[in-house]
Amino acid sequence: MTISRWWIRLVSWDGLLPLAVWYIPQCIEIFFPGRRGAIEIASLVVPVMAVLIRYYTGMELIRNNHCSKRFRIVQKLIFCIGILMLVMVDCVLILMHVMPKNPNGGNSDDLTLILIFFGFYLIIMGVAMYPGRQLQPAFRT
Repeated sequence: MTISRWWIRLVSWDGLLPLAVWYIPQCIEIFFPGRRGAIEIASLVVPVMAVLIRYYTGMELIRNNHCSKRFRIVQKLIFCIGILMLVMVDCVLILMHVMPKNPNGGNSDDLTLILIFFGFYLIIMGVAMYPGRQLQPAFRT
């Protein structure tokens, strides 16, 4: 696996999937305006479904990578910590749609905290999803 394929896989699974989960409350607000219960249910169901999908695919990728058995154990531990952190943030971000808004009108601290957390999450998942190196056979002439 090349570094570019690893990067694309990291961005797609660990970048786009969380963004899709975080966008679902806006879709609910569009299709079901004023239905707080729909967002509350989504805050429980959607992160759990996303974690199940992410867990299955991540464990499969770790199982089939070219890393040593010891490093795979470390990858699995880091991976589980990462998706646990992500599911908690998913729930909070979805519930932010029904929480009272900041009376001062600013939520830049919330956004900064989310961006810092998301960057940390991507670093963790980058290590957890490292595919290892596959030795190429020597070129013979």
